[in-house]
Parts: sequence; structure tokens; C-alpha cells
Amino acid sequence: MPSKARLSALHWVHPLAFDHHKEINDRLNMETNIVAPKVFISHASEDKDRFVLSFAKALLQNGIDAWVDQWEMHLGDSIVEKIFEDGVAQASAVIVILSNFSINKPWVREEMNSAFVQRVNKGTRLIPIILDDCHVPTALQSLQWIKVDEPSLIDKPLQRVVAAILGTNDKPPLGSLPAYTKLLDETIGDLSPIDSAVLKLACEEALIIGHENIDSCKVFLSNGQPRFPIAELKDSLKILDQQKLIKCRDLIGGPEVPRVLITSIGFEIFAKDCIEDYSTVVSAVIAAIVNSETLTNQALAKELTREPFLIDHILDLLKNNGDIALTEYAGGLKRVYNVSPNLKRSLGS
Repeated sequence: MPSKARLSALHWVHPLAFDHHKEINDRLNMETNIVAPKVFISHASEDKDRFVLSFAKALLQNGIDAWVDQWEMHLGDSIVEKIFEDGVAQASAVIVILSNFSINKPWVREEMNSAFVQRVNKGTRLIPIILDDCHVPTALQSLQWIKVDEPSLIDKPLQRVVAAILGTNDKPPLGSLPAYTKLLDETIGDLSPIDSAVLKLACEEALIIGHENIDSCKVFLSNGQPRFPIAELKDSLKILDQQKLIKCRDLIGGPEVPRVLITSIGFEIFAKDCIEDYSTVVSAVIAAIVNSETLTNQALAKELTREPFLIDHILDLLKNNGDIALTEYAGGLKRVYNVSPNLKRSLGS
């Protein structure tokens, strides 16, 4: 705010001259039905012609209602009421023009203090604009400010102030997450999300094709592109191989993505975590063997209407536990014989 001499001069300006920016703002509101943000500009009178008026007019042209004393104060108005109640208190942002002139002005200091109160109480944005190599008040040093080297060049500070007041920026829009992240929602056992996803995709493919030999290019590529970052996929395959959950072929000197053979251990931890009725299916297989004497994998799959690979896995599991013996024939046929007493007893329990 200027000195008393500056204030007295305002009383000799015809009041109709102050209505020009109001007409612009009213027309803007009628056209868009959007309330223009109000901005109070605190400044020294010496900075009015070299920067403030041209900057305020540019703000008005960008739909921002700039409050400048020369436009707002009419004959007979209360200076204190207009500045602090109609100006600072009603503003969504206060711009403080810091220069070699304004830093020593008591009115500017009072306006700045009032703006700080509004900032604390209402969240009013406080924007320092520095015109000269002047001292920045301690209270403003924690805020991000704009340095204007040439006051006649307002385009750059104008863009930054408009963006700050309207809450816009030039940050690119946030895109969608990579498609593979949808595969990382669930984990299997103690495996990491990506290791879980890789094992799950391989085991689900085994259920579809009916055997454990997985074509990695079919499972882990989509339209020729890896479904996971290629380095992460290779590391995951190696880790799963080291844990004996899969066996990788052609890891060295072969195709970029090696073929995968699912182990019984790997499918078992998948089945326990990902097949909801897995324990029920195991019990049903045992019951069919003991009670119905359904003794081939093909007959069991048909009777229980379950995936042949799942039935084969359960039979191999029972064999490895010593509960049954299996004879395997060409074409994938498996026949159960020599059912152990323990398996029969487990069914009764």
C-alpha cells in the first residue's frame, strides 16, 4: 500500500474509471458461470507504472480478479476497510511485490502481516514477486517466490502466477499402471509378488494343456512383448528354478525366455494357495480310489470332472507319499494299484 501522499491522489480520480475491470470480470462470470479467483496485489506506488498495472491487467485478461487500490477505492471509502476487509480478507491469493521501494513501506508491511494471518486461518496463498535485488523479509524466505529481472517482461511470471492461483501445472498427466501390475495382487506362500505371478501363470497353463512342459513364449509374452519387464522375468525364472519350483531349460545360449517345466513341489504350493477346493479334490480322489475303485487317471478326471493335470498331480503326490503305486503307460495313462492301508484308514478318519 502506498504512502499518504499516494492515497490522497486517489481522491481526485473520477470513480467511473474504476469500473472497467469489474465489467470485464462480470462478463467473464456470465459467460462461464465460474467465480473468478480474487487476488490482492500489495505494492509500493513507485512500482505501479513499471510493473503492477500491466501485470494486474494481464491477470484480468486471464480470468483472475486482480485487486489494485487504484481501481477499487472510490471517494469517501474507508481505506482500512477497503484494503483489509474487501481486499486482503476476500482474496484467495495475495501477491506481494517486493522492491527497493516496497520493503520500507509501512502499508506494504501491514498488508503482508494481514496476508499471513489469512494464510494461517483460511489457507490464502501468499506469492512474493521480487523486482529488485532487495532484502526478502524473513517471514517470506520460507515461501517459493518469483524473481523478475526485467519488470517490463511479464509473460514468464504471469504464467507461473496464473498456474499457482488456478492450481494447474505443466506436469504430464498420470498414465495407467503397466498391465503386469494386475498380476501382482496375490502372493503364493513366501514368494515375492512377481515370483508368485510367474509361477501362477505357468501352473494355470499346465492345467489348460494337461502337462507340465510350458511354452514360456506363449505364457510370458503377449503379442511378442514380455508381460513383465524382461530382466525381472529372467531373474524370477532363475529364482524359481533355484527353489526347485520349476526347471528352466535353455537358460544359457537358448531363447531369450527359457522353456519351463513345473515341478511337483511348485504345483503343490500353487494348488494349496490358488485352488480353493484343492483339499476337497484330494479327498475326493482318495475316496474314488478306495470306495469306487476308480483306478485310472482318465477315469478319475471324468468322474470328478476336474482337470487331468490336477488329477495326475494328486496321484503323483500319493505315490511319493507311499500311499499308492502307479503304473504309467504310453499316452499318459496312469493306473493305481497296491493301495496302502494307511490311505484307507485316512479316509475313515
